[in-house]
Amino acid sequence: MITEGEIIMNTEHRQQKISFWHSMKTQFIAVVILVAAVIVILYTLMIMPGVKSNIRSIYSNYLLDLSISYGREMESAMQVNIDLLDNPEAAQDILQQIDVAGAKTAYAYLVGFDGTMLYHPTAEKIGQPVENDAVKKMLKEIQGGSIPKPETVQYVFQGEKKFSACYTSKKQFILVVTADDAELLAPALMLEQRGILISGVLLLLGALAAFVFATRITRPLSKITDSVNRIAQLDLRNDQVLEQCAAHRGEVGSIANAVLRMKEALTEIVQKIRQQSGQLFDASETLNNNAVKTAGNVNNVETAVNEIATSATSQAQETQGATESIISMGTMIEDSTSQVKSMNETADVMNESGQIAKKALEELGEINERATESINVIYEQTNTTNDSALKIKDATSLIASIADETNLLSLNASIEAARAGEAGKGFAVVAAQIQKLAEQSNESAKRIEDIIRELLKDSETAVHTMEDVKKIMQEQNEKVKKTAEVFEQMHEGVNLSIHGMVSIEEQTQKIEDARNKIVDTVQSLSAIAEENAASTQETSASMMEIGSVINDISQNAENLKNIAEVLERNMQLFQMEES
Repeated sequence: MITEGEIIMNTEHRQQKISFWHSMKTQFIAVVILVAAVIVILYTLMIMPGVKSNIRSIYSNYLLDLSISYGREMESAMQVNIDLLDNPEAAQDILQQIDVAGAKTAYAYLVGFDGTMLYHPTAEKIGQPVENDAVKKMLKEIQGGSIPKPETVQYVFQGEKKFSACYTSKKQFILVVTADDAELLAPALMLEQRGILISGVLLLLGALAAFVFATRITRPLSKITDSVNRIAQLDLRNDQVLEQCAAHRGEVGSIANAVLRMKEALTEIVQKIRQQSGQLFDASETLNNNAVKTAGNVNNVETAVNEIATSATSQAQETQGATESIISMGTMIEDSTSQVKSMNETADVMNESGQIAKKALEELGEINERATESINVIYEQTNTTNDSALKIKDATSLIASIADETNLLSLNASIEAARAGEAGKGFAVVAAQIQKLAEQSNESAKRIEDIIRELLKDSETAVHTMEDVKKIMQEQNEKVKKTAEVFEQMHEGVNLSIHGMVSIEEQTQKIEDARNKIVDTVQSLSAIAEENAASTQETSASMMEIGSVINDISQNAENLKNIAEVLERNMQLFQMEES
């Protein structure tokens, strides 16, 4: 049964605080930040490498065009001034005009086919061997007899990555236009930094927007949660906040309307239970009062019936006791008569049996004498069998000895047949057969010897057994004679007992006739007393059952009253609008 304390405990709602990471608002903002972060990462890892590659390609073509253009200009100038390559100042007038847009560190230099620096912006390097590995590789190709085509190469010089365009002229020079890779990619790096900065700003704006939208979404849900918590605390009064949330057109409105419908249904159920609980309390109280009164009346009736039943039962028990005593006497008399008759019959049987036993003992004596004679014969035959077995054993030993000698002779015959060659083949076959027969005879002799050994063992056991039997038969003959003498004495005693039993049987019959008359009278009284006792016992049992039922009704009525009281108090816990 649910108590009031359990109802109150169950209606107390645990105000579970939603953790920061489990909040819908946090999760919504996290999704927005995650999407923005993915975009920034994709921009950095996929778009920017493509941008850098395109910029390198543009600058590669640009530097290659510059090297080809100024290389051809150098070739044209050499047609006018053949000693141009030997005059660094003249080469400087042409090459210092090279300008790479966005690359202030870009410069050009000339290298002769012998690997000597013909011109370099750094005057100290003029006349020195070239240090660029890419140019050295081109010089090896030239020495191999081939003129490399204009191309762009990348290399590292003094820890910095360089990007160069090389033009190889048939006029015995290589024009190299070079620039720092980092300076060429500076616009791309700036673009990347701006992109990351803009992405960060967008990320913050997105997080802020997500926070605002998440707040707008979760605020009504929080209000609905508070309303549901109030319902869980049994507060069914009107809730203006919940009705305002129900006016929303989205999912929040649907949830709020569902909660309102649940609240209305719960309110209606509680009102009906309140009405029924009052009626139940009144009915249970009336039932309890009536049950208490009825239980008192039933107890009084049950007491009176129990007293009557006790008296009737006592009378029936006394009458039944007298009847049983007389019946017991009759039974004892009948048993005595029966025992006397049985003893008389038994005595006759014993007399006859004694005669038969006497005759049987005489026959048994004769049989024992014949059995003794037969046992003596068997004893002598067993000894004879034992002697014969010993003789067979000796013969078996002789057969085994002959078989061994035959086996040896057959072996010698086989050897002689082998020496005789073709003439002794037939004799060898006969010798082999004789050897087999000798071996079989030897094996048979061993088996016979084993059998004889067992036979001797059994024969010795039989001899000892027959000696024991002879002794037993002698004792048995003596016992049979003594038993015959005892049976003769018993026969005389039985005859005397038969005469006494006949007299006892006549006196017992007279007592039996008197007992039968008394039994008839007492049985009539006993039947009347038993009927009275049975009737009163049935009445008492019925009253006890009625009393038990009334007590159960009273107890259940009390329990029902308690349930109604608890239900009424629990219904008062619901807070509802006053009607």
